Amino acid sequence: SSPIIQDDLNWDPSLNCYGIVHVRLLRAQRLPCDEHATVHATLSLPPWKGRIRIPPRAAKRGPTGAGICSRWDKPIDKKVDGGGEEGESPPLASEADDPCTFHMVHAYNNEDTPIPTVSLELSVAKLGGVFEKFLCSVSLPCHGLM
Repeated sequence: SSPIIQDDLNWDPSLNCYGIVHVRLLRAQRLPCDEHATVHATLSLPPWKGRIRIPPRAAKRGPTGAGICSRWDKPIDKKVDGGGEEGESPPLASEADDPCTFHMVHAYNNEDTPIPTVSLELSVAKLGGVFEKFLCSVSLPCHGLM
C-alpha cells in the first residue's frame, strides 16, 4: 500500500475534469553526462499515450555547484537584438511566444477517468543520435494541480 499524502485526504473526485496542462521546461542541473552532450527531453501525461519530444539542447558547465546543465529557457539565436548574451534571444513578449512552454490535454470522459501524472524524461544522444541513454526522470501527480 502506498503512503497517504495529505493532499489525498482532501481530494474531491469532482475536481477531475477535462483540461489542458501547461508545462514550462526551464533547465536541468547536475546531469550525469559529458559537457557538450545533446540532451533530449520527453514530456508525457500518463496514463495517456501521447508524448512531446522537446527540441534537444547541448549540455554545458553551469555555475558553481550546478555541475553539467541544459537550459530550455533561453532560445538559441544567432543574433543578439536588445541585450542578452551572445547566442541568446531577448526576452519574449508573451507566453504564446515562449518556446519552453508545452501543452497537453487531459482527456476527461467521466468520473472513472484516471488522474494523470506529468512525466518528464531526460536522455542523452549516443552514436550520432542513433541511441539514447536514460539520464533521469521526474513525475508529478496532478491531484494537487487540479
